[in-house]
Amino acid sequence: HMLTKEAFNALLKTLEEPPEHAIFILATTEPEKLPATIISRTQRFDFRKLTLIEIIERLEKLANLEKIKISKEAIKEIALAAEGSLRDAESLFDQLISLGYKEIDIDTLEEILGHVNFEKIAEFLNYLAQKDTKNALIFINKIYENGADLINFSRLLLKISRQILLLKINNQLTELIKDDFTTEQFEKIKELAQKFEILDLQRLIDMILRLKEQIKYSPIPTLPLEMVIIQYCEQSK
Repeated sequence: HMLTKEAFNALLKTLEEPPEHAIFILATTEPEKLPATIISRTQRFDFRKLTLIEIIERLEKLANLEKIKISKEAIKEIALAAEGSLRDAESLFDQLISLGYKEIDIDTLEEILGHVNFEKIAEFLNYLAQKDTKNALIFINKIYENGADLINFSRLLLKISRQILLLKINNQLTELIKDDFTTEQFEKIKELAQKFEILDLQRLIDMILRLKEQIKYSPIPTLPLEMVIIQYCEQSK
């Protein structure tokens, strides 16, 4: 989809009279940007995101091939962070291998990648559900001091908050989210859903949506998240 108009026109001429020996494969994440004249001359295959279990199984095979000893918890967190993309999961895994680690647990993963795991997100959401301003503020500053990537934290926080909201709206929406989590994680999601009201979740998600840019440009990286905590907890009392 990054081709210029002139490049697409040249490609179109080739597609109209393709060489017998040639097969063209076009891959894009934005098919809507391709000209209709190109699309009409192709067979289209839409690829779905992989489930969490599928990514976990692939990472386990890679770990065995590379003779890397990695905990199940660490593999689950890499798979969760990949959000259905095997490429992203393998990229994270390659980062760990390139640093020479032969044994990787959840603590090593957090230390190297600045990644915050599902359990920590659940702990933070539990503080918000209880309107526990003090412990929520302490939590954010602690994970930052330990090297957490706050933008990544906010992204995962948004994803899990959305899942809780969908589950809270209707239990039948389970099919939309269950493939994103392990059985244990999904049970935790259901527990958290019982602690929030729908309107509170909507308000929280509205705040989280603005966090990425705020964190990027804030002179104090923790400040945007601290403001979300204070606004959410104190205004809800």
